[in-house]
Amino acid sequence: MVALLHSQCIERDNILHNQIKQTTESDRALLLQEIRKNNILSYENFQLQQENEYLQSILKLKRHKSSETVLSETKFIK
Repeated sequence: MVALLHSQCIERDNILHNQIKQTTESDRALLLQEIRKNNILSYENFQLQQENEYLQSILKLKRHKSSETVLSETKFIK
């Protein structure tokens, strides 16, 4: 996963470098501002995805434990 993130970062950096070369100086400040916004949003998205996966794993664990409890109670009643 780290290697994938690194390769994506390098790829984006190369694309941005080429875009900055082709941009007039007056537009560079706006471009850099948009790049910063995009980077922040990408990072926040990554954090939210990680949190979502974590919460889903907790939910699956609780469901699994709940079903085990129901099964053990059913066996106890019989």
